[in-house]
Amino acid sequence: MAASSIRGLRLIKSLERYAAETKNFDSTVILNNMKFAAASDGFLKGTFTVERGMCNAAGYAHGGCMASFIDSLSFISHMTYPNGKIGWTTNMTVNFLMAAKIGEQISVEAQLIKLGKISVCETTLKNQAGVLLVKGITTFSVGADDIDDFVKRAMYIEDEKSNGNLKKGGK
Repeated sequence: MAASSIRGLRLIKSLERYAAETKNFDSTVILNNMKFAAASDGFLKGTFTVERGMCNAAGYAHGGCMASFIDSLSFISHMTYPNGKIGWTTNMTVNFLMAAKIGEQISVEAQLIKLGKISVCETTLKNQAGVLLVKGITTFSVGADDIDDFVKRAMYIEDEKSNGNLKKGGK
């Protein structure tokens, strides 16, 4: 992984564990298909391959699936920022410029462009030739919880019998 901060590496490791142990939408569709290449200071880079389950009947990547990649990965890029907090999407604008076919490798870059109580991230999806396929701008309303709280909730549950100790779980 190139150009990653310690925070970004820690987040990606936590997300990989989370994806391996859970069966929700983010893990099965987004995280299990991503190969992360960099994560640092509001920036995220990686690739995924368009699979049959991501496509419409014509064999092209479904727009809703591509929008989900943008939504999830822009959120992750936000959390790589040193002061990044947990947030939720309040608005998303997605421009579909060209379709991706089954088997195409897609590169993703997500860049935080405004950090604050309202944060904004720009995410692009390009094919192997570097052609821009999809561009999204995601706006988040940011809460008070930081990455540590997210990781604990995502990966562990509190064991009531162990006086506050954490045990593996989160399913």
